[in-house]
Amino acid sequence: MKITACIALHYGREYLRWVIRGIAPVADQIHIFYAPTPTFGHGTGGLLCPDTLFELQHEAEAEGAGKIVWHEIRAVSEEAHRTFMLHQALHDQAALMVVVDADEVWAPADLEATTRAIYDGPVRARRWLTRFANFWRSFDWMVDDSFRPVRFVDLRVSSVNDAYLDEAMQPGPIYHFGYAQRAELMRYKMACHGHKNEFRPGWLEEKFFGWKPGDTDTHPCVNNLWTPRPTDVRTRFVIDRLMHDHPYLG
Repeated sequence: MKITACIALHYGREYLRWVIRGIAPVADQIHIFYAPTPTFGHGTGGLLCPDTLFELQHEAEAEGAGKIVWHEIRAVSEEAHRTFMLHQALHDQAALMVVVDADEVWAPADLEATTRAIYDGPVRARRWLTRFANFWRSFDWMVDDSFRPVRFVDLRVSSVNDAYLDEAMQPGPIYHFGYAQRAELMRYKMACHGHKNEFRPGWLEEKFFGWKPGDTDTHPCVNNLWTPRPTDVRTRFVIDRLMHDHPYLG
């Protein structure tokens, strides 16, 4: 089974090292498609990207030396950015493509088990919708929802159909730190985000920066969806192991 992992990258040095650490033991190659300008259809309102190419490369190579292939691309949309990734996986003649963002951390054993379950399982689907665990402002708080982004593409299947990964196939979630990032990056992220037109007015200052324990209704787009809760003991145990050397731990 040949596995190609692909990362669409513009910013994200805070977690990139740990992202690579989670996928490098499983992926045969890791292709990083770096865009020097945003690819979600929005400008930045004059803000400069807080992460440089040098910083991103330094973080990635710290864990993925020998498996990483860098590509610098120009794309006008997220779909175009991700199309580069699909074409690369097809060129690699991979059986599975793992789609990874720069704030999504896998436990390597969970990723290995999930790819094996997709490859060997009786269900055949082109795209697999994947379980997430979402952190809120730190490792100490989480938010729950039922969203399941596509994070696996089975290139042996030609028809475009979707299937959901359950706990039997995916024993552990993807640990998502997109809302546990430093202030300057959150401001930049929200300035050029793909869902910018859907954001609730004043969300960043009032709901994110102004949040305190006990506040509810914190999703940037959907009313009454996210209620931050303390990280459960099981998740905390995994995070303390996976992220033991991350500067934000504690």
